[in-house]
Amino acid sequence: MLGLDEPSLHTMQALIATGLACIVILALIGTLRLLRRERRQWLRLTIATTLGMIFAWLGVLQIKWEEICKCLPGLTLIYSFIAILPFLRNAKSGEDSRILILRLLFASLALAFLLRMFLNPRIYHYGYYQAALAAVLIPAVMIGELPNWFRADIWQARGLAAIATFAIVLPGTAKMAIRSQKALRLKTEGVASGRDLFYCFPAGMDPTGRLVNAVVDVLQKETHGGTVTVLPEGESLNYLARLRNPVPHACFYKGAMETETEAELVADLQKNPPDWILIVSRDLIAWGIERYGEKSGAGREVLQWVEQNYDKAAWTDVDPLDYREHGAIIFKKRSLLKN
Repeated sequence: MLGLDEPSLHTMQALIATGLACIVILALIGTLRLLRRERRQWLRLTIATTLGMIFAWLGVLQIKWEEICKCLPGLTLIYSFIAILPFLRNAKSGEDSRILILRLLFASLALAFLLRMFLNPRIYHYGYYQAALAAVLIPAVMIGELPNWFRADIWQARGLAAIATFAIVLPGTAKMAIRSQKALRLKTEGVASGRDLFYCFPAGMDPTGRLVNAVVDVLQKETHGGTVTVLPEGESLNYLARLRNPVPHACFYKGAMETETEAELVADLQKNPPDWILIVSRDLIAWGIERYGEKSGAGREVLQWVEQNYDKAAWTDVDPLDYREHGAIIFKKRSLLKN
């Protein structure tokens, strides 16, 4: 999620993506400057048409739109630095700077949203909303601000900027919408029932949905209204099974847990031990955790406490601690076993 698993690789990918995006924007700037100097109408039209065709070619055939977010942090950061210079200059001269302040605030907010996934930015998962402002900012700058740098034939410059931006952005928007619809049609496996019902990929593609159904079914039959804590995380399972988590924590690994140390998690579990512990497979590789329980901060102390106080009650044939598998283990508190 954060990209901490391979920070050097993610940083290099972001730098390359930002560099390529800058080349595209510089091409637009260069064309706008050329049109400002060129007075022959037929040549201006030829240049503008050529740029639009090149941008459309990039948008349709060359850009990997599922990875487009890799360039957004860099571009947003560059824009913030560019925008702050006229803000400081106008502030000193006493000119109205409300528009500049608004631009800076928007760029700062866009950067703040990207911080959580700065090394691994994406437009899907959490990026659906965390990258939204940055994804709006860059086209807005290309259409609304770049032409303002050129005072001659401003409407032609603005028209070219809009056409070129739409030529590169609209194909990507259409491709991602089509891809999303195709993925939605593949989700035919029902999870839960009644008002909780939603659909996921069939087990042949991703067995997660079937595993959730099986785990919830066992919890509802065996726990008899007891309390359940899910490791390394899984509040949705508490909800679907209608079983309370007795501790005020949802995530039990470093980077997402609410405490400073794992020992604090164990202390809270000790104060309010759940009747049942559920361990389910969870891909934590983006957090730098290849196997849950492998080290302190990655569940080692929590799992040691579980082993000391709980016994296995049910399990699947695969190892749930391996992020590449899809399995689960249900533990029952020993005091309940004695009763």
